[in-house]
Amino acid sequence: MLAAVEVVQAARDIDGARRAAHVMRRQISQMSRLVEDLVDAARWAKGKVTLRRGRLDLRDVMRDAVADVGTMADGYSQELSVTFGPDALWIDGDSQRLLQAVSNLLRNAVNYTQTGGRIWMVVERIDSTVRLHVVDTGRGIEAEALPRVFDLFSQTRPQEGNGLGVGLNVVREIVLLHGGTIEARSDGAWKGTEFIVSLPLAEMPSDMVDA
Repeated sequence: MLAAVEVVQAARDIDGARRAAHVMRRQISQMSRLVEDLVDAARWAKGKVTLRRGRLDLRDVMRDAVADVGTMADGYSQELSVTFGPDALWIDGDSQRLLQAVSNLLRNAVNYTQTGGRIWMVVERIDSTVRLHVVDTGRGIEAEALPRVFDLFSQTRPQEGNGLGVGLNVVREIVLLHGGTIEARSDGAWKGTEFIVSLPLAEMPSDMVDA
């Protein structure tokens, strides 16, 4: 950000200043997300997180998450897609927390997928459960690192400097608070990664049944 500020100060044309401002905006957004995740991690460690539950359609959360992370993916020329059916996926949960979890998963995929790579998100119903899959064609995770991937401050490749290992821990805590589970799968380095979130489905809202 300091470098971008210096570019703005020295810029002699508006295009240069705009490019620098775009860099600052992206970096500030990333720092804001990191601070939010760190605060949440501290709250979970002290058991001070509660949910504001309500009936929601998981498809809306998926749409909002893609909108939230889409610009970031565009910056790396990555293909980001979401697929779901025509039927609502009713969840009894906190819409903001679930959005945070899904956005974190997508943001993690963007960070660890090469320029021009592909990221996709799909859902499936299995009895009274909905499974959300976030898959990428990126750097993958070595087998020995998979058991630790959701641990706080865990980094599979700390030398690459992508984050502090907080975001996935926050995702796991949100999923667990919703009575769900999460797992990570990968065939190894540069073979992509898949995160699978399972959440209990809820009944259709009564006002919609009456309608």
